[in-house]
Amino acid sequence: MVARLKVVCELLLFLALVLNGFIASCTSVIDAITPPETYKGPLAERPVLQPGEYWIYQRANLTRVKTTALPSNVGFPLWIGKTWTYEGQAIRVGQSPTGSTPRIPTRIDCHVTGFKQVRVAAGNFDAFECECQCTIPSAGIYETGCDTWTLWYAPEVKNIILIKTPSSETSTELVGYKASRPK
Repeated sequence: MVARLKVVCELLLFLALVLNGFIASCTSVIDAITPPETYKGPLAERPVLQPGEYWIYQRANLTRVKTTALPSNVGFPLWIGKTWTYEGQAIRVGQSPTGSTPRIPTRIDCHVTGFKQVRVAAGNFDAFECECQCTIPSAGIYETGCDTWTLWYAPEVKNIILIKTPSSETSTELVGYKASRPK
């Protein structure tokens, strides 16, 4: 059961990336705090997307998806050490994602662990590395079960460039994009 839930969560993560950051109508609860006054490292504000911009992502099975949006669940502004949490929902394996399909509530906790150059098919980019952990509620507390993943956000691209999950099948990489330079 837990293994199947992990697969579903990984698939929903991919959908969240390419479908404007919404997982089955989840409500984001993103902390809107600023970095400490003494922080001197890189910082990324939420980018302003322009008409005509797009991003193309590919999975290991060569499935490609084009999007014109930024996932809403990225906790801007980003800086090394930033943490944020958002609520989501998962669907049990074998169920189709319709409006009447029962959902399992989840909580995702993310932490920015670094800023480094990352190579993807679309190029080399300086990116914020963010580690995320999904948990599911059980008896009033949250337990592990949804898995973990790492995502990289590149300010130059104005979007996520890579998501690595425990399964290479659900990991996602930026293969092409058109975005104006951030100001």
